[in-house]
Amino acid sequence: MRKNVLNVSQGGESLVIAHGTKRLSPIMFKPDRIFTLSDRTKVAFQVLESQAKKCREVEADILRAYLCPAISKLVFIVPTDEDGDNINRITSIIQDGLEHLGVEKGLNLFLVLVIPRSVASIPDVLFYLNQPRVNRQIFRKA
Repeated sequence: MRKNVLNVSQGGESLVIAHGTKRLSPIMFKPDRIFTLSDRTKVAFQVLESQAKKCREVEADILRAYLCPAISKLVFIVPTDEDGDNINRITSIIQDGLEHLGVEKGLNLFLVLVIPRSVASIPDVLFYLNQPRVNRQIFRKA
């Protein structure tokens, strides 16, 4: 199912995670890119190089995505299959723990894409992401 992308952030767009009372300062979530879809939900992209091996950074991104109501999917882009396996391990553990606590946000929230290092320029990345197989994988129902 292809989705219409209304907007792609140029980087630097922050998403707000606010406390219910609004008395506390919010937490900001600043993914590398954000796609705003036709249904106004957002797909956040985090491009990981060396960070893919730093569990704390990945864990923080996952928790911020869970807490951000606008996010329908968080896509981690990593350079190697080994990095992808590490991200999948971390997301599985956190999802299992949150499910056990009764969190109801969709189980398909996270996706890991291994994009070859040869795909380096923005046009190459857009071409890669717009391939029907990859597009279906990214935008399948969360």
